[in-house]
Amino acid sequence: MKLTTLAFIIVLFSISTFAQVENIQIDNPVYSFLKRMKVKGIIESIHDDVPNMSRAEVNGLLMQIKEQDKKLSPTEKQKLIRFIENFSGVTEGENVTKLWGGESFAQNLEDIVSDKIKYLWAYKNDFVSVYAEGIGSLQYGHRLNPI
Repeated sequence: MKLTTLAFIIVLFSISTFAQVENIQIDNPVYSFLKRMKVKGIIESIHDDVPNMSRAEVNGLLMQIKEQDKKLSPTEKQKLIRFIENFSGVTEGENVTKLWGGESFAQNLEDIVSDKIKYLWAYKNDFVSVYAEGIGSLQYGHRLNPI
């Protein structure tokens, strides 16, 4: 009886699990970079009719651009390196900071205002990569009153 119930629960939960795809936000600067590379003829096309792309699609296009990096200017090469770091799923290294699970919590707090890739928490092995990013923005505006 217990084995039947366990098998039923496993089947029930396995039916409802699907792979998740992380789409890149539309306002991410990688899209303008990819469009410039399309204009230069380095990549063939991007989805103009479907504006947001998955992280895997963007990473694939960045790898195509990397194969032809001789056609890039020095600034474009720097941007390419930065985008590859952002979209390849790197969770360790000198350009990555994690609030929890890093070396020093005080250092991690200092790195929040740096230009590093920021994760709240990250884990990666050969089969899976899991990370939590803090999503949000801080905006400031001033309303002008007509005279």
